[in-house]
Amino acid sequence: MAKALKCVIDIRDIGPERYRLKDEKSRQLGHLCRQRRSLAIQLATFANPDGTSIEAGIARLANALGLSIRTVHNLLEDLRQLGFLQDGKLTGFMGTRRRVLNVKAIIGTPVVQSSTVVQSSTPTDVQTTTPDVQTTTPDMQSSIAQSAESREDCTEPPDRFLPPPTDSAPENGAPVKKAAEEEESAKAKIESWILDNYQLMDAISKKQRAELEKLVHENGAVLVLQALQLFANRPSFGGVNNPWMLFLSRADATIAQIKHAEKSKPDAAFIEASVRRQAAENWKRLTTPHKVVGKDGREVVEADILDLLPE
Repeated sequence: MAKALKCVIDIRDIGPERYRLKDEKSRQLGHLCRQRRSLAIQLATFANPDGTSIEAGIARLANALGLSIRTVHNLLEDLRQLGFLQDGKLTGFMGTRRRVLNVKAIIGTPVVQSSTVVQSSTPTDVQTTTPDVQTTTPDMQSSIAQSAESREDCTEPPDRFLPPPTDSAPENGAPVKKAAEEEESAKAKIESWILDNYQLMDAISKKQRAELEKLVHENGAVLVLQALQLFANRPSFGGVNNPWMLFLSRADATIAQIKHAEKSKPDAAFIEASVRRQAAENWKRLTTPHKVVGKDGREVVEADILDLLPE
């Protein structure tokens, strides 16, 4: 138990003045510093002894501290600016983000860097240690080569939630890169949407989250995000006991409706080209002289329309 609370014990005696931002001036400065300290201690209760592997959601932190979700987001950003907190990867799709508390930065322990040691040493020490650093034995070279080969063999697993592959890939790689960036952005927006609409949609269960992940894998995060926005903008939202269950039951029909609407939209480039072509033809027809036969049977060239326009 003492090992699990080591991170809390290390930072609990640090006062609120340590949590002040550089050149920060505010009437509520003391109140903000106390809130940041409370959030840091709350995060430390979820951390390993060295401050790593914090897996606490925003809603859980807000509920424990009695704050709003927006306030918790702002306080986390303050801790990141102070250098006390670092964000890691998500535990899964729309999962909890892993975070790390920099305990040494909070308690003010100086970190000794290698460059400091070199500068403080004498010239003779530097000259004597430099050849030792540059020279390597055959055993060390073989171990370095083996470690490099092992790093090449280790590859990260593919993302389970990338959009389904298409039959024919475009020749240019730019559209593929743009689509992947849009998917990643949509996934982040889905996670933010769930947090922002927590009061409207309630908490999502593990089973419902699995169904949502399957929906994203089959249709893409962009369409699922549009379906969520349409569902939240319904004219009447009262009397719904389980909004997530209702959304997932109608998600396929909603996504099919969005796809149909996208297909029925006219191509903007085609419309613009058609308008330009028609305008050019009309102008050519109006400005080109035409030969007509007059009443007396003689051919007469009509006046150019430019001559008829006022100067």
